[in-house]
Amino acid sequence: MTTHTLSQSNWESCLDEYIACLGRNIHLDCDDGLPFAERIAQLLGALLNEFTHESKAKDEWSPLRWRATSVGVFVSTYSKKQKHEYTLGIYGHEIYINSTILEAQNLKGMNDEFWRQFMELTKSGDFQFQENAGLPDSSKRVCDIKSGRSGVFKLIRNYVLLEEHSPLNTADLGWFEFKWSASAPLETIRISGTIAFKGIYKLNYLLYRSQYLKEKSKQI
Repeated sequence: MTTHTLSQSNWESCLDEYIACLGRNIHLDCDDGLPFAERIAQLLGALLNEFTHESKAKDEWSPLRWRATSVGVFVSTYSKKQKHEYTLGIYGHEIYINSTILEAQNLKGMNDEFWRQFMELTKSGDFQFQENAGLPDSSKRVCDIKSGRSGVFKLIRNYVLLEEHSPLNTADLGWFEFKWSASAPLETIRISGTIAFKGIYKLNYLLYRSQYLKEKSKQI
């Protein structure tokens, strides 16, 4: 896909068009909305390219792909090392970057480096663990799942409960996500987005490396 040069003016213009589409109930995945969706995707793509470059990850990235839903647009790229996808998108009045948790079964083996990185992301902005696999009813009888605002607590709680009550679903634990208001200045998104992308990539890399070392040890 082609991308556009980023500037505050064309960013604001494109977002204004997007908000107008929502207000007029124009679905972005239909004929009337697709031209607007493509312009948004081109700007998001330029941002995502910037994040992958600035992350300085020793990795190669797939060509960008984009997709529109009725009220959102997202652009994705694929890490060739991790064989894993990273997404930047807009939905409603929020912009987000996310990635599913890679090799979630290895959380129990993560050292302090992983948890420090998690907390650094929390300090950098609106970073959250978003759950995917629903907790089984049997776990709800032993734990108050409505309690706890801490992202670390929720991640560990869900992991432990799934491992205990539904281990086959641990792989679908959830995803890491960093969000901004769509009204945030472009420069703010550029700066904190680079931090977010690099941090989420590192969290997944540490989980990926743990799995890689396990498999390598079996070959010896």
